[in-house]
Amino acid sequence: MSMITLLVLIACAVALPLQADSPTYGIPSIYAPWREAYHTAFVLNQEEQIECPFCVQIKAGKDTDYFILKRAKHHVVLLNAFPYAEGHLLIVPYDHVDSLEKLTPEARAELMELVVESTAKLKGLLKCDGFNIGWNIGPNSGASVVDHVHLHIIPRNAVGCSFMQTIGKTAVICFNMARLYRQLLPLFPEKDN
Repeated sequence: MSMITLLVLIACAVALPLQADSPTYGIPSIYAPWREAYHTAFVLNQEEQIECPFCVQIKAGKDTDYFILKRAKHHVVLLNAFPYAEGHLLIVPYDHVDSLEKLTPEARAELMELVVESTAKLKGLLKCDGFNIGWNIGPNSGASVVDHVHLHIIPRNAVGCSFMQTIGKTAVICFNMARLYRQLLPLFPEKDN
């Protein structure tokens, strides 16, 4: 990238108008129609949700449809249907509980082993050089499913820190979930259940 191109990109980013009355509270935004299903299903209808989406996915037995990579004794590992980055995984316990202390010590131990296994597989396939790993626990944590605790594993890579992320403060997801699922699935051993 030439210096002139870089300066033009920076000038464009600086020139983005910040609108205090915008739905993003003055933060520049990008149109992302693929997030509508998430917004409609989880954000707008939280009071109307009868069944937990994780419980539905776990019980359905449609692992390919829900991108479930592994069924361990206490948890499933699956691709997040609404990812922040390529390879964004969730580890979800079978037990519908809202906090870590409600999981058995055996389940908590298995969870950590699944984190180690999952990050190793992602690192090998995606060549990522970092991870954000964490929980959203409770109604004010940012979680969309507050009553079924789950862990996020978000791969990070310097290559992924593009103009849009560093200057534009906007992430662009540009991968095919079904293709990524097919690539990751053989890396996880046979399901434990």
